[in-house]
Amino acid sequence: MSDYKLYDLSPKKEWIIFNIDTWHNTLKNGKYVEFRYKIKHKMGSFYISLTETKKNELLEQDKILVNETLYPNYSFHISNEVELGGKIINIQTYTEDEKKEIHRLLYFDIRESHKYDPNGSYNWNSHILKENNWVSHPTYFYIREGGCNIKIVPEDDDKEIKPYILIDAEQNTSFSNELWNINLKNGKIVEYEINKIYAHLESKIEVTEKHKRIIENNKNPNFANPKVILNDVSGCSVNDLTGLFSVNEILINDYNYSKKEKKEIHRLLYFDKDDEKSYDPLCDCNVKDTILKANGWSIINNEFGVCHHNGCHIDKYEYIYIEKGDIENEEDNDLKLYKLENRYNNTLYSIEYIDTKLKNGKHVEYQIQTNYVRGIFKIDLNEEDKKELLKQDKIILSDISSCWFFKLDTPYEIKETLINKQHYTEEEKKEIHRLLYFDKDDEESYDPDCDCNVKDTILKVNGWNIEENDITYCISSGGCILKEMVQFIYGNKPFSQGFI
Repeated sequence: MSDYKLYDLSPKKEWIIFNIDTWHNTLKNGKYVEFRYKIKHKMGSFYISLTETKKNELLEQDKILVNETLYPNYSFHISNEVELGGKIINIQTYTEDEKKEIHRLLYFDIRESHKYDPNGSYNWNSHILKENNWVSHPTYFYIREGGCNIKIVPEDDDKEIKPYILIDAEQNTSFSNELWNINLKNGKIVEYEINKIYAHLESKIEVTEKHKRIIENNKNPNFANPKVILNDVSGCSVNDLTGLFSVNEILINDYNYSKKEKKEIHRLLYFDKDDEKSYDPLCDCNVKDTILKANGWSIINNEFGVCHHNGCHIDKYEYIYIEKGDIENEEDNDLKLYKLENRYNNTLYSIEYIDTKLKNGKHVEYQIQTNYVRGIFKIDLNEEDKKELLKQDKIILSDISSCWFFKLDTPYEIKETLINKQHYTEEEKKEIHRLLYFDKDDEESYDPDCDCNVKDTILKVNGWNIEENDITYCISSGGCILKEMVQFIYGNKPFSQGFI
């Protein structure tokens, strides 16, 4: 590989980069369906790994399939997309009833089933496709015409490999894709895919500064299916994968199997040799690893990563300078640093109180409660305090002096309350409402009936007292999970702290 170098490839013209997403599914009658979606981009550039010979060949080409040269799994930047829409391949070959079934498979969201209109026109959504058992093919990027420019990517000034902590940028965007296979009695190979979405992922990686930048930039909102595949990142170990959000299971190419073969496959998926009477030939629940292994399935691939337009956050391990002499004095060093998380999803919330005064001098207090799926805090504890904390069901984190905020998921609910609302006259309530929602920079937008969530920018301009230090964080039930942070030597530098 020494003759390979890293280059930056970009088209010579605008609006000639395309990418195509392809998905397939099977109708109830066994008929195969293929859906394709094409997107056109104004401009873009890609990281590619090339020999000198291959580079010269590409420079001579007018049309280029970019995927054949992409540096493993890292596209660098795509800008200003124009969606050209999707289509069902050979749509004319389907009956009206089949078309209705296809429409439902494309757009029906079980979480918002009341909003589905069989005659509606919607934008496609990859999460809905997966939940409705569509199987995705690789996304292809290509330059339609005009050729490309290729520039060498400068070498790192700092080639040193350093440890970082990688965290998903949005909740419920971390995934694992497991691919299992087995042979039927007739020798036919069966592949079964299990896709899992998790609330939160945290991983240690060891990369150079350049590689770190490549990963961070793989989060363009114009990618149809952006991914950071952690299996392809050097020095990666997934430390924390918590809060299973959803599981989607797919029999690959199920239309290739007869009814008899599907019965055999079903038995291989669900028949428990230790509890034979429990087998239900109509079961469609999620499979269990223990049963799969006992029935002879082999896992041939297990991919971890983050799939979201906002990508992931990458931070250095926090380096806390501790003199070696201090570490040797164990008598003063009984505190340990932990990462604290709520044990169960949707049990973490924050309470914030803001206040102001009306024209008549009357004091007004307003409460904002924000509910989160998950959150991460850091806390210093000795062994005794750790045991006591783990016994608690409800925890007021802000009452613990050694606990401080680190990361919160995007809130899923915000509740707002005017304290002692009954003590105000109708005129005072109108004044309070105006103080909450009137935007001096956009006066015409004010709606006296608005009951949406307030905005900090408007509150501050309108004279509300907002202190971030006054926010109280609490776990409502279920207690917490603690993970110790360990001390390690980084090169010849002092001891550091990092998650285990």
